[in-house]
Amino acid sequence: MRNIFGILGCLFVAITFVACGNGGSSANNEPAYADTITYMVYIRQQDPTDDYEAFYLSGLDAEKLVEDIYSSVFHNQAQAYDFTTGDPLSIDDIKTREVEYPDVYSHDNVSVIQFTEAWSYDSEALSFHKKVLSIHIGYGKRDETGFIETNYPGFIILMNN
Repeated sequence: MRNIFGILGCLFVAITFVACGNGGSSANNEPAYADTITYMVYIRQQDPTDDYEAFYLSGLDAEKLVEDIYSSVFHNQAQAYDFTTGDPLSIDDIKTREVEYPDVYSHDNVSVIQFTEAWSYDSEALSFHKKVLSIHIGYGKRDETGFIETNYPGFIILMNN
């Protein structure tokens, strides 16, 4: 089931950004090495016993990040889109999910953010540029031992770049 959500999400994001893309180069006419690349970043420990995972997440204030993302949606600064359909979600849609499925769709369960970005490299200035095109919020459901056993799709926000 997770694979179908991943495929649908990637397809939605790819179609959206190919339609709005820049034709394979950055604004500075640098070669684009990734017109779009999508990858996940875990923002909360998936394994509560993994010291390395705790270390690399120690500099991140995940609670503040999640709260700021939700705040931007709830204050109409950002539009959330359904992961499976690509349809716009209202604030009530998001809140209804949280009420109907509180063990999955809660702020505390946001455990992963999937980024879609465009990458370019300026070999003369030795600088690498990443432009975030969208973020996709994912929710983790923990098992009885505290491990995140499943990640569920949330919503997508397109960035204003």
